[in-house]
Order: sequence, then structure tokens, then C-alpha cells
Amino acid sequence: MRTPRLLALPAALVGLIVALAAGAPALSGCDSGGSAACPTDVAFGFEDVTPDSVEVGSVVVGQGDCVSVAYVGRLADGGGVFARGTDFRFVVPSTNILPTGFVLGMGNQREGETRIVTVPPNLGFGPFERGALFEGGVDIPACSVVEFEITLNRIFQDARSCS
Repeated sequence: MRTPRLLALPAALVGLIVALAAGAPALSGCDSGGSAACPTDVAFGFEDVTPDSVEVGSVVVGQGDCVSVAYVGRLADGGGVFARGTDFRFVVPSTNILPTGFVLGMGNQREGETRIVTVPPNLGFGPFERGALFEGGVDIPACSVVEFEITLNRIFQDARSCS
């Protein structure tokens, strides 16, 4: 296993972040109707956990690509799994169906790579409680720090592959 690192965003992803920010809800401190603000001391980051025996591709995810991912979403405090999928396809960026941190965590990811992405509330579900996203999963409490283990199965550089 490799050591954790904070996501260093290359210039090529700056446009992606701007596009994501434009479509993401403003969470300004994650304060929900006078309740305590969400924690702000959690850093966004990722850890590459790709086994050394796995061969990864040379192409990295880019804006407009259709991707297929396998993922597991869990509460970072060990509270359980709230989402999972094996061939989930979407066009990057896609903040309307995914937390912003999920997509940002895929920056520079290559086919075959597996990452654990730590998503603080301001890039995740914020001050909103969510039900489990699959049968038998756990509910997501407000202001939760979440982790996604994301394996990039395939990059289709044509968005029509996601239709």
C-alpha cells in the first residue's frame, strides 16, 4: 500500500474544478438552520491502494469522458457502507449525481487504479442527512466525513458510451 497524499491539482484540472464549483450547492460552513457547523478540519485527499500486481493504463480521466467505476462509499468513522456499485457509468464532471469530492478524487486517475478518497462535508453531503443509497446500507448523517474506494474500470473518451 502506498502512503496517503493530499490531492495536488494540476493546471488541467482547474477548469474541471471551476465547472464543478459552479454546479455544486453552496455549503458555507455547512450550517443547517442554526445547528452546529460541520467540521472544517478534515482535509480532502486520497490514497492510492492499487496492488502492485495490477497493471494500470496510461490515459487519465478528462472532462467529458464517460467512465465506468466500481466503488464503495462508507462513513469515515467506521459507521458502515452507504453505497456501492460495480459498473457505474457517468460523464465527468457529474455533480448532479455524485458528491463533488468523489469526482475530484478521480483527478489524474488511470484505468485499473484504485483509490480511497476522503471527502469532507463541504465536498460531500454537507449538512444534509441522506438515506442509504442501496438496500441494507446505512443512512448518512448530516455533516458526515465519507470515504469512497473507487476503482476506475474503464475510460470511454466518448460521452455517448454512457447513454
